[in-house]
Amino acid sequence: MQTHWEALAAVAATKESCVAIDAVQDRVAELEAALKALLWDCPRGIECNDMHHAKPDWHNGDQPCKPLDRYRQAIDNAEAIFNK
Repeated sequence: MQTHWEALAAVAATKESCVAIDAVQDRVAELEAALKALLWDCPRGIECNDMHHAKPDWHNGDQPCKPLDRYRQAIDNAEAIFNK
């Protein structure tokens, strides 16, 4: 059986956990709003020539464009978050 002091310590720890959870939920809401804003404003009709190609990403015209593939995958992943 818990002593009075142990019970008070457990209540205090629970309150601290609730405050921490609230802070995390607030941060998640801020990040979701920022992600929505980015999705709203990011261009959709871009092509390979619109992308920056670091030297490892250089390719011929008949090869896939890795920067464009990563960009489109990032958009798809972000949209999937909101479509769950």
